Amino acid sequence: MRSQFVDRCVSGFRTMVAAGCAAVMGLSSLAAQAEVAYPTRPVTLIVPGPPGGITDQLGRL
Repeated sequence: MRSQFVDRCVSGFRTMVAAGCAAVMGLSSLAAQAEVAYPTRPVTLIVPGPPGGITDQLGRL
């Protein structure tokens, strides 16, 4: 049989974990909304090697 002290400690720990998870989820959604659209123009990838070669094919993936 567990003591009342242990029950209160476990209950308090669960409350703190739940509050921490809620805070992290709330703050992460704010950061995602604050991001700007990136990139604003197309990205150019320069692949060293001849056209049709293995490096060209892998660069197109």
